Amino acid sequence: MTRRRATERAATIALVLALSGCVSRGAALSREELVGDWGLSGSDWALRLAADGTLANATSAEFDDPWVTGRWRLAGDVLTVEFRGGGQCIGEELGRYRVRRSGGAIRFDATADSCWRRVTYLDKEILRRVDGTRPRTATVARPGLPPLSPVGGAGPIAAALVGEWRQPYPASQSWLHLFADGRITVGVGEPHVAQVDGLWRLDGDVITFDNVAGLCSIPSRNRRARYRVAVDGETVSFRVVGADGCRERRTIDREIWRRHDAWWQAPE
Repeated sequence: MTRRRATERAATIALVLALSGCVSRGAALSREELVGDWGLSGSDWALRLAADGTLANATSAEFDDPWVTGRWRLAGDVLTVEFRGGGQCIGEELGRYRVRRSGGAIRFDATADSCWRRVTYLDKEILRRVDGTRPRTATVARPGLPPLSPVGGAGPIAAALVGEWRQPYPASQSWLHLFADGRITVGVGEPHVAQVDGLWRLDGDVITFDNVAGLCSIPSRNRRARYRVAVDGETVSFRVVGADGCRERRTIDREIWRRHDAWWQAPE
């Protein structure tokens, strides 16, 4: 064999091997390969993709009471995740990511996702298996809480609280509606699409919020929080009593909200 033919043959073999490697690296992931618990290096945040198509988003130690629950599906190399429970990404429950192998891990690249929380966790990140578990389901039994009973309240403070209140920032248009029967809804903007459905109870001047569904409902240990309220004409102020494990709800601490028909007025 001449040196030229040997060189050509070596080049051909190298090309075949390179192409084979590309095909191997580019091969679509199977659904079975995605089933498991995936986490970011150096973080305890984890995403569980279970065999029955359910998912959970939590720290790896809290899958018994996760922050978010939902569903997932794989079509080709595009993974669709749907954050249903927990209140994150309300109105933007669906996110789509192209997934591919990266060594022994998986890389996620967003193709369509307007939820900045989820994008922060997943886009262009490489997730590795937390352990070798292959969970059948991510559906969890909610740790029980005793019923919030009675709900609502009696007296002048409770009567003054009933109605709709707006956060003192017109740009956000966050609203809070307290019903006389003890129900509560919370949301942002128009039309009134609730991000929270829950209950409230007034004891003296302390209100207990119980976020039954939506924002702050998962994990269940963060469902309830207590705030001291002071109603002064068209305004109500909140001061947290003890602690509130839900960061989003805790933003109302020390805020002054205005009744709906006066929400546009600038605070004095």
